[in-house]
Amino acid sequence: MGGQRKKRGGRVTSKGGAPIGRLSGGEDAGLNDIFAGILRSARADLTDDLEPLGVEVWASQMWAIWQRAELIGMDATAVFAGGLIDFATKHSSPGALAVLRALAAVAPNPYGAKARRGAEVLSQSGASEPAWAAAVGVATPTEAWLSFDPVDDDGVAVMVAFHGPGGDHTVGVYVDHNLGAIAKDAFAVPAAVDEVIRRLRERNDLHPPEYRQILLPEAAARWRAALEMTDITAESPTSEDFDGLRALVLARLATMPQGKVPVPLEVNEAERAQLLSQFLDSDEIAGLLGVDGENREAVEDLSMSVMAFSLDYVLGTPLRFSLDPPIGDLTGGGMT
Repeated sequence: MGGQRKKRGGRVTSKGGAPIGRLSGGEDAGLNDIFAGILRSARADLTDDLEPLGVEVWASQMWAIWQRAELIGMDATAVFAGGLIDFATKHSSPGALAVLRALAAVAPNPYGAKARRGAEVLSQSGASEPAWAAAVGVATPTEAWLSFDPVDDDGVAVMVAFHGPGGDHTVGVYVDHNLGAIAKDAFAVPAAVDEVIRRLRERNDLHPPEYRQILLPEAAARWRAALEMTDITAESPTSEDFDGLRALVLARLATMPQGKVPVPLEVNEAERAQLLSQFLDSDEIAGLLGVDGENREAVEDLSMSVMAFSLDYVLGTPLRFSLDPPIGDLTGGGMT
């Protein structure tokens, strides 16, 4: 998965003396030049032999650029995304129709619907349709899997398999439990989920994660909850891959059935005391206790604080605290 980066939202100010909330004539002309360049390059980027998933990734990454932009007194998405859709609708060309079909597949409404209407206008006027036009935006979810570390519960990957005219593909979202269960990373690959799992197992042969199938409603609930946490987290350290694929993830989420996130695992006081006792008696802790056990009280207090943080604040499991088997079902009871 992609590396982390800090988001930097650029602020665009008016350069031509135009009032706040409006582009000057020069700025408007410059924006149209940018739009024209996008249409010209679209036919080179969105070739007829491109897989439908590749088209949707292109549109998702384009959408991400607009989502990071800021304009003083104006809605950047309306100016850039809405402006491009309007511009493309007025310019009957293969590039314009390709852009509109691609955006219609992943852009949220009202822009997705607006792009679809624009595409129909161009199609009816005789513009040449890209070969993939009917294959984008129609994939359906088929199954879902959870990837998790049986010892370290720092996070999980929620992978959903989709099938469409372009074949099978898999979209995954990594949920970081250390950061409040935010959606932090994502991937989209043109391969069936069993192939993805096979490759992941080969890549992580020293410390392989475990996998279990989950229901689609649960996968949808996990995606939705993680995306919501990302949205309310200030300066959330999402990866570039996640930022670029966010629109695609949201479009796929809209095709999935509603569900609920599993109830977090409950560990009562007696069970916590049992875990603490097991931890203090384990070989791994012996060196911290001191020669005569003079550090036992301090280690015990610190261990209880760590366990309380894991179980009560970051949706963790007892495995963060002890290497002994957890009480209850590790992945089914509270990994959100």
